[in-house]
Amino acid sequence: MKLKLKQPDAEVVAAAHEEAVSANRRRKRQRGKQSLYQSSRHSAELWDPDYCDELIRFFDRTSWELVPTSKGDERPLIQDKPPSLARFALHIGVTVPIIKLWLREVPAFAEAYETAQALEEAYFTETGAAGISATFAAAKLGLNKTVVEEARDEPISEVTIKVVSGER
Repeated sequence: MKLKLKQPDAEVVAAAHEEAVSANRRRKRQRGKQSLYQSSRHSAELWDPDYCDELIRFFDRTSWELVPTSKGDERPLIQDKPPSLARFALHIGVTVPIIKLWLREVPAFAEAYETAQALEEAYFTETGAAGISATFAAAKLGLNKTVVEEARDEPISEVTIKVVSGER
């Protein structure tokens, strides 16, 4: 059975085209408006020592809260989006490569990031313990990884296999 598609009316096509053009105009940045975030060429100029504290504050989020249900009991609900380095970069208006450059070049920022990573781990531990997206939390925390056995330095021994036919 061959399916025949009905072509839309010319008015519908024209209206859809006009809407797409209008949406594209709204999406374009106005002249003189500053970019959402800066490139890494001026990363030293963009650095602010307050970013160390800001990073820790950004990662210190309330993971979940109990909300009442229609049945009269309570259930846990995610309170805020999970913290991430990419979201922090967007929050302060720089790119992720700039953040990574600062992590290498600014020891205080690298130290603050260690605290931020611990806060991120706490966020996922808390949501997982509350039963909210426990599988994702376990994956994020690496709880489903198995330990790989270390290779032994034993000599390789030869094994001989003889195939015997079952017919006589």
